[in-house]
Amino acid sequence: MKHERYLITGAAGFIGANLTRRLIEEGKDIYPLVRDTSDLWRIEDLNLQNLVKADLTDYVSISELLLQIKPTHIFHLATYGVYRDQKDANAIFAANVWATFNLLRASQDLDLAAFVNTGSVYEYAD
Repeated sequence: MKHERYLITGAAGFIGANLTRRLIEEGKDIYPLVRDTSDLWRIEDLNLQNLVKADLTDYVSISELLLQIKPTHIFHLATYGVYRDQKDANAIFAANVWATFNLLRASQDLDLAAFVNTGSVYEYAD
């Protein structure tokens, strides 16, 4: 049986933090990924040995990162535009489209069991 490694983008977000906690409880080998500017309050109490800070819009660094980690599962939960003040269309496109494209392209030669891409804005809505 192949050793499973889980890459979780957006690990500091609502869904990502809860998934990170759950996978830790299950004893999984996880690699939570956040931006340099992420507020880590949801996960700061966790002892995250493999916390990765990266820019998903930088294909070269993401490619190198995936070759190093060799994840078997990717949960792509990173997003931008869920808060009402996040209105920059270029930043929304970069985070939600370009970053996803980069992850898919960089992971195409990996032996992935799953690539899950999801998100939610409803926890912030009125």
